[in-house]
Amino acid sequence: MVDDEGEPADPSKKERMQAVINHRKWVDIAHYLGCHSIRTNCRPKNVSFEDGLKWAEESYNLLLEYAIPAKVGVLIENHGTLSDNPDFIVALMKLVNNLYFGTLPDFKGSDPYTYVKKTIPYAAGVSFRLQSTEQETERLVKLCHDSGYRGFYGIESSGRENIRRGKKLLERVLFGKE
Repeated sequence: MVDDEGEPADPSKKERMQAVINHRKWVDIAHYLGCHSIRTNCRPKNVSFEDGLKWAEESYNLLLEYAIPAKVGVLIENHGTLSDNPDFIVALMKLVNNLYFGTLPDFKGSDPYTYVKKTIPYAAGVSFRLQSTEQETERLVKLCHDSGYRGFYGIESSGRENIRRGKKLLERVLFGKE
């Protein structure tokens, strides 16, 4: 999970290109460690949907030129501004249209169900969080599973007990374990 390496949809071309360069070391590290992907952010400030889409497409295509030979994917997680808009993310996925480019939907935000529903077709991982109720969490996991997602779930949680609860819930919903 890569943070603070620059913004792929920054209004400044110089800053965008620096962000691409800054992410390359993480591609190298992921390749060395045998990871399938790196997670990035796409959260520019004060950027329109259209401009953000154009600039992000350019940056992610450049980063993918570097990542694909290393067989490392590039994912976006919903972590603010444009990345929280599922329509923006879906539009970007369609523009870039590359098997090495995908999403890492996070079960957070004001409407995680809509976000996950729209972005799960592009997911190469899911950032699982317990919701306010067990039923809400189950509903999100079932949505992923019913949509055909069969990949990894990373459990984001505070404290070991919540990690255990999350793991138990995942095992119950996905595998029928009690």
